[in-house]
This record gives sequence, C-alpha cells and structure tokens, in this order.
Amino acid sequence: MAIHLPIPRLHLFEIDDQPWFPANLRNHVQSSLTLLWTLHIPYVQPCSPATLVARKLQEKYGDALADYTVVDFCSGAGGPTVEIERAVNLERGGSVVGEVIVEEEEGRGEEKENGEKINRSSDIQRRKDAPTAVEFVLTDLHPHTSAWREAVKLSDHLHYVPSPIDASAAPSNLLSLAEPPLPSSSSSSSSTSSDQQEKKKQLHIFSLAFHHFDKPLALRIIKNILSTSHAFCIFELQARTLDSLILVTTIWPLLWAFSWYHFWGNWDLLFWTYIIPIVPFVV
Repeated sequence: MAIHLPIPRLHLFEIDDQPWFPANLRNHVQSSLTLLWTLHIPYVQPCSPATLVARKLQEKYGDALADYTVVDFCSGAGGPTVEIERAVNLERGGSVVGEVIVEEEEGRGEEKENGEKINRSSDIQRRKDAPTAVEFVLTDLHPHTSAWREAVKLSDHLHYVPSPIDASAAPSNLLSLAEPPLPSSSSSSSSTSSDQQEKKKQLHIFSLAFHHFDKPLALRIIKNILSTSHAFCIFELQARTLDSLILVTTIWPLLWAFSWYHFWGNWDLLFWTYIIPIVPFVV
C-alpha cells in the first residue's frame, strides 16, 4: 500500500524546458528519458514502463483502439511511444499483423545515429498493412527529428511531425503534417482504406509530460484537446508517495549503470552523463 506524503504540489521550472538550455543537452536528456521508459530489469520489473502503458491502452480501449490515430505530445526522443506502438500492434495483430518483411542491412549488425544504438538486429522487421494496426504520431515543441527518423524505420505505423508543435495550440490539420504521410494521405491507398482512415478519431497522449505544465497552461492544453481530439490519456510515473520518492532517487544510479552500454559511441552524451553529469541532474 502506497504511503502518501503530506506534501502540496509545487510547480517548479523544468531546466530542459527553458529557452536558454542548449539544444544538444536537451536532446541528450530526451534520449536518457527514452532509455528509462524502455528499460526492463529482469527480476526487478515485470516489464518496462512503456510496455505497461501499452497494456493500459489495450485494457482501456480493446478492439476500439483501432478506431483512433494516437498522437503523442512532448515526445522527446520518442519516449515510450516507439515501444508502445510496437507492443500495441504486435498484440493487436498477432498472427494477422501483416506480412513481415526482412530487409538485410549492408553487413551491419547495429546502426547508430549520433552514436546512439538502435535496438534492432542486422535485420529490419517492418509490419506491413496490418488490418487492425494503430497509427502513432510523434510531436514535440522541440522536435528530436534525428531520433524520430531512425524510429520510423522500424515500423510503417509510426510517424512524426518535423515542425514544432505547441500542445496548447495544436492545429486541427495536425495529422496532415505527419511524415511519412498517414495511410489516408497516400495516393496509392484504395478508396476503402481512405474512407476508413478519414473516419478515424484522434487519441492524444501525454507520457510523463503533463507535470511540466502549470495550471493555466494545463487548462489551455485541455481546451485544445477538447476541440481537436476525441479522447486523451495522461500517463505519469511519479506521485507524492514514499515509494515514488524512493524511485526518483534511483534515476541517477540507473543512468550511470546503463548509459555507457546504450549510448556507447555517443561521446558527447557520455561526457555530460559521467564526466560533468548534467544529464542525470536534469533528468
């Protein structure tokens, strides 16, 4: 049973949200947060936090999840959404998730972007035209497009908006800005497929992001959600409880324990993690 702490909510500023915070350090912080979202330590966790979110979405929406296009706000370097998309569509499709096409890379077992390892083998497995697939779209006020370009190579149901998106002023034509284009905007789509895509609703999600907003901004975001989407989900991993406080204190040790392996070759990120530990401090 969680032990609640008698602490009021204190809205403090987020260092990486500040305009003066260097862009390269912001990218490193986002990449480290993605690592924490997707990290699974056997015998300690039943699954990664991202997989847990995927299961919650499946439990809440079931088969109806295919009626939505999921738009992730404040995506950072991809956060949990890349893993959520993979888990959701593999679970939904099962044996009918679509043809799995294996493309051989040119003699490389592991590709890197800016020194960051991409979690895949020498083969790229892409899920093609799954009849019940859910499309996911990454967005952020500070788009981490280099990480997103690599992420979308892993799935045909993952997309991103390369331009900055303010969650409090998301445009009504947001989906038309996505790259690669969503199936409805593909000229090769059949009329039936296009009709189905046009009928899809939008589900907006915020993963470990909503606590960044003060009350006035949060209200503006919710107002925008109500006018541009059909549903929304807010996922947070922390609470004003003793176990949550203890969990937060493990972030720095976890980053020191696993960053060297996950980001080997990204010497700039490793420098700001181990030599001058700005990244774990900000995270």
